Amino acid sequence: MGSKGLLSEHSFKPVGEGWYPILEALEATLAGILKSSAHPDEFQIDCIKEKFGRLHVYWSGWGLEEEVLYRITGAIDLVQQLSVRICEACGSAEGTENRKATAGVGAVRTLTLCAKCHKIRDETGTLTFGGHTV
Repeated sequence: MGSKGLLSEHSFKPVGEGWYPILEALEATLAGILKSSAHPDEFQIDCIKEKFGRLHVYWSGWGLEEEVLYRITGAIDLVQQLSVRICEACGSAEGTENRKATAGVGAVRTLTLCAKCHKIRDETGTLTFGGHTV
């Protein structure tokens, strides 16, 4: 995600490339919503990361109109819900499953992967995506 828009690189923890299309769609949606606001500069994405196999978007918007806040909340909630049905590694929506997996020394994380990516990880013991190996 090399965008210089609302979802700039500084707000990202590593997430898989499979989620980039829904994040790009979110960015376009948010830009459209903010056009109706008298105070669009009050909106900020604070952090985007994976947590428990799901995309999490943390944001702030002090001073935005109530209608704008509702629309932003709805758009972000939708993307977060979609993320558990989309493979974090490749973006496939077919056969997506959440599984707990070890990700380094003593670390356990939940992976949202399609059947193909789970198979690769099961057979090789690792899968690399989003700048990290799990």
